Amino acid sequence: MPERLQVRGLDKIEHFVAYGAITLLFVLSLRDRFSLLSAAVLLFAISALGVVDELTQPLVNRTASPVDWLADIVGISVALLIFIFFNHSKRQPVMYDHAD
Repeated sequence: MPERLQVRGLDKIEHFVAYGAITLLFVLSLRDRFSLLSAAVLLFAISALGVVDELTQPLVNRTASPVDWLADIVGISVALLIFIFFNHSKRQPVMYDHAD
């Protein structure tokens, strides 16, 4: 990468944004109702993808970093939390008819 593009910490932001976007795309592709179980499964699965990404980087003359993987996990978690918040806030409260 050219030296002028090498900003300290920029790659962590790139990992955060990329894995957050991957997570949102996965969530939006789900056909079933989104639940906390599906959020946990996605967190685990996409985090595993991040591990594979880091472990294969030395094969293409790049450096693997646990901090990059942590940025992946934070991006995944934030995307899931945003989706859970907006998904929960869209639900209408259930109105009960109390016939006395």
